[in-house]
This record gives sequence, C-alpha cells and structure tokens, in this order.
Amino acid sequence: EGRFRIHAPTQTTEEFLRGLNKGTSPLKPRDRSFLSEFMMSADMVKFARVEASKDMVEEAIESASTLVKESIPGKDAAPET
Repeated sequence: EGRFRIHAPTQTTEEFLRGLNKGTSPLKPRDRSFLSEFMMSADMVKFARVEASKDMVEEAIESASTLVKESIPGKDAAPET
C-alpha cells in the first residue's frame, strides 16, 4: 500500500481502479492497465463463475510476478513511510 500509494484492503475493484487511475500511483500506465485487466478478470472468475484455463492462470501469475519484481524500488530510493 505504501509503495504504490493505494489503500485497498476494503475497496471494491471499481474503487481500487478509480484510485489507481488518479495519477498519484508511481505505477507505469502499462502496469495500471495490467492491474485493471487482472482485477476485472478475477472478479469474473470469483463472482460470475467464469472458468479460467490453466494457461490463463499461469499467464496472470507470471505477469503479476513480473510487475512486483519490476516495481521494487532501487537500493538508493528513499524508504516509504
């Protein structure tokens, strides 16, 4: 939450995405786009009971892992408070 400046624990996907697109997050536009697609797809699986193929799940996990790795602040970056 601190690193991305997004308070999400009790937010709906819609609220999360609105906050994500306010421009205060340090995430790149492509990362914001990925998160938007990821969250909406997760909602479809969770609430609409749409089945996700094994390939879709593995691709989502890989993309999420890449996002986390690429967004780690550099060693010289100031720590978040």
